[in-house]
Amino acid sequence: MLTLLLLAAATAVQEPTWAAPPISYGTRSPTDAVAQLDARIAAGEATLRPASDALQIESVLAALKIPITSQVTVFSSASLQARRITPERPRALYFNDEVYVGFVPGGSLIEVASIDANEGIVFYTLDRRAETPRFKRETHRCLQCHAPSQSGGLPAFLLRSLHPEANGDPNFGAGSTYVDPSTPFEDRWGGWYVTGHLGGMEHLGNQTLASDQKRLTPHSGRHRSLAKLCDSQAFPTDTSDIVALLVLEHQTHVQNALVAASYEARRALEYQRILNDALEEPEGTPVASTTSRLNSATTRIIDALIGIDEAPLPGAIGKRSPFAAAFQAAATRDPKGRSLRDLDLETKLFRYPLSYAIDSIAAKSLPEPLSERVWQRLTDLFCRPLRPDDLAKYGAYIDAEGQTAVREILEASGADRLGD
Repeated sequence: MLTLLLLAAATAVQEPTWAAPPISYGTRSPTDAVAQLDARIAAGEATLRPASDALQIESVLAALKIPITSQVTVFSSASLQARRITPERPRALYFNDEVYVGFVPGGSLIEVASIDANEGIVFYTLDRRAETPRFKRETHRCLQCHAPSQSGGLPAFLLRSLHPEANGDPNFGAGSTYVDPSTPFEDRWGGWYVTGHLGGMEHLGNQTLASDQKRLTPHSGRHRSLAKLCDSQAFPTDTSDIVALLVLEHQTHVQNALVAASYEARRALEYQRILNDALEEPEGTPVASTTSRLNSATTRIIDALIGIDEAPLPGAIGKRSPFAAAFQAAATRDPKGRSLRDLDLETKLFRYPLSYAIDSIAAKSLPEPLSERVWQRLTDLFCRPLRPDDLAKYGAYIDAEGQTAVREILEASGADRLGD
């Protein structure tokens, strides 16, 4: 009996955090954009490879409505297809508001991640050689990297700045940085290519370690295209756009916050349900620890949506950026022509102090007790004079003009749940 108990305990310890109830990641059928496209392929209503040659990345991007201008490239060989990635043939990433696609020229797989209302972040691969390419859901293989300790062992998007050798292999002894909007620019983009107008910004991109270097050093070198950096002919476009990189970092950071807060709310509410049941209390009776956890999750979301840790731009960037034009063209605008997608690119990334991700699947699928708290805090911040504690924390980001603009944009967008 003791042996059985010890075996059971060992099994419980080995269970990944993401697999444990109430998260139970991987047990639900996703309904995200990729799952919907795959269902259409299965029904014969769509195809990704009408020709007989290998599946082309353009076909996948078109089917998922992802703009080619979102292309950014990373040449440090740290991913599922690491052996194929080199400085000459980097890995390209493409994205829209909900879906991310990874492509390595010559690789047999296309990697995809998507936001799902129930599962949070869902990972897929696509076999380019298959006669009828279908999306295969990946759980354990992708979560070996995408459920790190930084996210509490739960699914998350990861962007890293590394110190690559001449062949693209990361020198892990030189350290690495997980990048988000708060990361100093001089620590960003090691192992990435960066093109476009940088306005003198110093960063670690576009270079590999010299034989006498231990770490990359920041520089302000400028490249208009990938032509002198790698085999740009292998990709649909020749840019690794600075604005696309910044929006990618912003978007993944906000989506990580939304998904992590959703997971935490589900755990907290399940704890409350179990305690209510054990104490024979009515369902939904508040529990102090659950209330505290929901409030903490709310703060995490609000801080990410407002961007309070975002590093200020050191100067104007992104002049004539092809991505910036496409990104803003996709906006739904209020009667005054404004949108939360409007870019600043002078001193900060966005013009208005609330992320366009408030209208995302991740935001719309928050557990209702958490969603109520988020919209109440947004009401406090954008519909009323800031209280002293909010003024101290958010006053540098939200002024009267920004309050009015955000409120009116939300009211016109249909996403508005602001109170009176």
